[in-house]
Order: sequence, then structure tokens, then C-alpha cells
Amino acid sequence: PPPPQQQQQATASSDRARAARLRSAEEAARKAFAVFDTDGNGEVSRSEVRQAVVNIYKERRNMARSLQDTETIVQSLEFGIGGVIHFVFAAVYLLIWGVDLLTGFSTFSATVLALTFVFGNSVKNMYESMLFLFITHPYDVGDCILVGADMYRVKKISLLFTDLVRANGERVYMPNTSLITQGITNWTRSKNKSESCRLVCDMGVAW
Repeated sequence: PPPPQQQQQATASSDRARAARLRSAEEAARKAFAVFDTDGNGEVSRSEVRQAVVNIYKERRNMARSLQDTETIVQSLEFGIGGVIHFVFAAVYLLIWGVDLLTGFSTFSATVLALTFVFGNSVKNMYESMLFLFITHPYDVGDCILVGADMYRVKKISLLFTDLVRANGERVYMPNTSLITQGITNWTRSKNKSESCRLVCDMGVAW
């Protein structure tokens, strides 16, 4: 048998590991309890558990939809960038084959200028929408946002438009360029919220 000193060291090491596991389990239990205890009164009711599970499901569903919309936007960007890259490589191949591109430069520049007048605004809107969605990123699918004086829920996000739903069920397709110029209040991302209500009471006394 091992000497008593080694047995004591092994027992102390086992006790420390058990204490560390207990602390980790207690911390996980406190975090889980905080998720279900929505009102913070130290008690968890059946309705709170049900509501917490529903909220977790909705959050995961909205996250999946956001990822799907992001993938669609990225595919659109990949298609546009791929077209530009193919055009550049086509010009390089023509130069390698000895085709004189300068002879048709005037015609090409006139064509590019005409296309700029036709598609210039669309390209500008696409670039601004890309910066708005990926850099600013003010909302996700499922968020409740306040635009102007109207409350909306984000239904779907695309590269040029955002599908919004009003409280009465109306679908609104709002351009992202329009949302850029407006103030957006994201209620879902706001942690602590308050609402004020003004009551006017008649305090007149009959004489």
C-alpha cells in the first residue's frame, strides 16, 4: 500500500477537484436560474419556465433566419464580385492573345459611361446597404424596432430591402437606403426599458 503521506495528498487533490466541480455546477445552476427567473423575485413558476423556453426557441429561430438571410446576401455579393473578376480576366486574356484593346477604348468608355448613368444609382445603393447591414448592423431578424413613430418587427433582411411587419400584421418592404437616413430604436437589444404615461385629472371642486 502507498505511504500515508501519498494517501493524504491524493485525498486532498480529490477533494480540491470535487470542490471545483461543485463550484462550477453551482455557477451553472445560478445562470440557469437567472434565465428562468424573469421577474427576479427568487422564485421560478411554471409560467416563467414556459415563457423562458418559448423565448429561447424564438431566439434560436430568429438566429437561424438571420444566418440564412446573411448567406443570401453574401451569395449576391459573390455573384457581383465574380462578374467583375471575370471581366478583368477576359481583358487580360485578350491582351495575352494580342488583341489591341486601345482601338476600342473610346467605344468601351462610352458604353461604361452609359451603364454608369443606368446602374450607377443601383450600385451606390447596394454599396450603402452593404455597409449598413454588415458594419452598422442595427437589427437582426425578429427584433422589434421603432422607425419614426411606427413599431415594426423585422421579418426578413435582404441586400436592398428589409421586410418589416407592423403590429396590425401589415407587411412593409422598406429600402435599406431609407432606413439609413432614419433613426432606429432597437427595443429587443435594449436591456432596461421604461415607459411614461401622462394622466390629466380634473381636480376642480364644486362650490
